[in-house]
Amino acid sequence: MITDVNVWLSRWPTRRLPLDDTPQLVATLRSLHITDAWCASLDGLLHSDHRSVNRRTVAECRQHGPGLLRPVAVINPALPGWQSDLEDCRQLEIQILRLMPGWHGYDLTSFEFRQLLASAQQARMLVQICLRLEDPRIQHTLLQIPDIDASPLLAPEINAIGCPMMLLNALASTTPDLAVQLAASAGIGFDIAMLEGLAGLERLTTTLPGNRIHYGSYSPVFAPHAASLKLQESLLPAPLQTLITRDNSTELLRSL
Repeated sequence: MITDVNVWLSRWPTRRLPLDDTPQLVATLRSLHITDAWCASLDGLLHSDHRSVNRRTVAECRQHGPGLLRPVAVINPALPGWQSDLEDCRQLEIQILRLMPGWHGYDLTSFEFRQLLASAQQARMLVQICLRLEDPRIQHTLLQIPDIDASPLLAPEINAIGCPMMLLNALASTTPDLAVQLAASAGIGFDIAMLEGLAGLERLTTTLPGNRIHYGSYSPVFAPHAASLKLQESLLPAPLQTLITRDNSTELLRSL
């Protein structure tokens, strides 16, 4: 029983992906023993009508993966009317928001971002922040998106909000020292999708506490099997592996 906190539906804007067809993605996730997949839509990268994007996500999850696909909403606090999008998420009983500040043109120092955190905290929602979605070396010439600096999340005014947060695809662009600070002082979690190196997960657990690490595959942009192999080639005690693959994410949702 594995929870995958970093799954996407629909299609990448500049190319087709092997598993961007939802039924095929669902079959692959089930074969890897994924029992709870947190899914947002790649449509949210460039579409401006996020209410429609999120409603399609809910419909897609119900149609193709009931009991497996958990809908995650895309919100852009830089757009007017995002508060209405958030209220619609509440009506849809969505518990998780996914932010792409690099693609949506704001950073983590912006007033709008702090507003969204406060609203999410009041609505008892978890906020996932994507620091990177594509390696800069392979980005389309018209879609050059810089990595997002996570250090503003250490600011006292953000910590005071108390909104639970998780960083996605962060381990490729965040220094180990900053990751340790974010986990310790802000209680922020990290997924393993962009963790690299032999026995990478094993090494990560020597710097980050186990209760701040989450299983995330970044499917279908990354092959879903890659995250599974990270578990297999790292020697982790069974209780720690259970924390990473299931208990941490379960506890996060339970605390909302």
